[in-house]
Amino acid sequence: MKKYIELDTVGAVLWEEFIAPLNLSVENIGAATGILPARLREIIDGAAPVTAEIDLRLTKFLQLSAGYFLRLQANYETLRAKRKFAAQIMKIIPFSRAAALV
Repeated sequence: MKKYIELDTVGAVLWEEFIAPLNLSVENIGAATGILPARLREIIDGAAPVTAEIDLRLTKFLQLSAGYFLRLQANYETLRAKRKFAAQIMKIIPFSRAAALV
């Protein structure tokens, strides 16, 4: 079995790169953005994904480009799926237009 480097969740990035260094709290962010502190804690703990709405609220508050956290979420989920389904994905034969025309 292959060993992989553990992936940081979007919540871990949110915590390590923004909340902790900026000395913010989930309550402060919740009050400023309208995101429930409980939902923010779930995201930070890796128990809930970032949604488009939450991304828009967080990126506006943190002055980041819209989609920043959604892109992290998509990359995280894609890499996890690649790891989980690697054997099955390797068995798929790519479509070839040339072969289909014969």
